[in-house]
Amino acid sequence: MITVITPAVSARLATVDALKAELGIDGGASDQALGDLIDQVSSAVAGWCRRSFGAETVRQTEWLRSAQGEIILARAAEQSMPLTIVSVAVDGSALTVDDYILEGGMLLRLCNGRPVLWRAGKVDAVYTAGYNLPEDGSPNLPAAVQRACLDLCVARWTGKGQDPNLRSRQIDGVGEDTWFDPDKRQVTEGMPDQTAAALRPYQRWIIA
Repeated sequence: MITVITPAVSARLATVDALKAELGIDGGASDQALGDLIDQVSSAVAGWCRRSFGAETVRQTEWLRSAQGEIILARAAEQSMPLTIVSVAVDGSALTVDDYILEGGMLLRLCNGRPVLWRAGKVDAVYTAGYNLPEDGSPNLPAAVQRACLDLCVARWTGKGQDPNLRSRQIDGVGEDTWFDPDKRQVTEGMPDQTAAALRPYQRWIIA
């Protein structure tokens, strides 16, 4: 069971200032609209990746019915997710940092520096997982994720009011429009192929 103790400060994967720089916009007249766009795109990216990116502190509670070798931390299972252990308790008794170790997303029990089995009972692991986003202090969000968000925002902003299947428009004399074949648009699970490729390393896989 996962309980969020401290939620992410922000969900935005890019800042308004960064998007304005991409679009060449000065002044603050469009700040609200740009912020709303970033929120929409950030939500779409997080949904496509099946994960939240902002750092959160959570408590993971495991009821062990029998002894076992390791505890898999749910948030650590998300690829490339930074994680810091805050505390670990067994049946309400706090462990010291010498009593456990985190290896590859698995929490191991230690005794005299050697791995041992977790005994049956209740284990509470409190940890912080996720990135500091661009609007947070000391941001460490992968550049590829921020770049993907900005590219999608620019595409939506510059394409406002246009048919998404419109490929090009020539305004010479009579004019000429060319169109994408909807069945041949280069998209992956609803995301443009180039963006999908950039985000793929950060997509969490669900195993049924």
